[in-house]
Amino acid sequence: MQTSLHTIHAVSDNQENQHVKTLITLWCI
Repeated sequence: MQTSLHTIHAVSDNQENQHVKTLITLWCI
């Protein structure tokens, strides 16, 4: 799970991916 978050953090450079990162972060909580 932590690895996935790390990958998303790296990919979140894009604004579109930023939204995905937020959704997954909320889902993680």
